[in-house]
Amino acid sequence: MSDEKPLSAWRMWLFMHLPRCADITEIASRKLDRGAGFWESLQFRIHLSICIYCKRYYNQQRLLRRALRQAPAAPELAPEARQRIAAKLQKAIAESETN
Repeated sequence: MSDEKPLSAWRMWLFMHLPRCADITEIASRKLDRGAGFWESLQFRIHLSICIYCKRYYNQQRLLRRALRQAPAAPELAPEARQRIAAKLQKAIAESETN
């Protein structure tokens, strides 16, 4: 029984001092985009060591970004196609404003 209280106290301390999962998803994106500071990275790593869901999310984001970097670039639209799309968008906007 004495073993349960320190574990419970430790968990409570972690929950009070580490960012929530919602915060970790933002940190994960920031970390992948431009990196994170020392304290933020430390909190991030600790959280990932105890939260399988955030770890999965981060790994999926890394995989997705890697795949997108390796994907071939989309072909350029012809100028005529751009003009047709722009005209249809402007028409749809004008119609939505009158309704």
